[in-house]
Amino acid sequence: MMKKSVVIALLSLYLLGTTPLGELLKFPVLIEHFTEHKKNNPKMNFWDFLCLHYSKNSHHGKDLDRDMQLPFKVLSHNTSDLAFFPAADAESELPVKNIPAGKKQSLVYTGFIYTSIYLSSIWQPPKTC
Repeated sequence: MMKKSVVIALLSLYLLGTTPLGELLKFPVLIEHFTEHKKNNPKMNFWDFLCLHYSKNSHHGKDLDRDMQLPFKVLSHNTSDLAFFPAADAESELPVKNIPAGKKQSLVYTGFIYTSIYLSSIWQPPKTC
């Protein structure tokens, strides 16, 4: 039973941290923001609130910063944070090699092609004993 609960916990952490399912953690912000709108406009229902914030013609009012905290407004995948690529300095650019325009280069490989019966025999189907 302990193994099962550990597996469920680790899988949940992985899915919430590396997939858009983590946006579901922002659901309390959605409810809280709806209650703020409900105080200002008591006639507003939840569907009107969703249409106001998630339609193509969503409003860009005073509370835009608050609106962008809602779930699925800004999707960010945390897996891209794992890759680190340092910015190249202007001084560390690779040298550019100028090739004269009149010189043609051959793209055909003319070197010796290695073949070996031993290496090609690896990929043969199994033989019966």
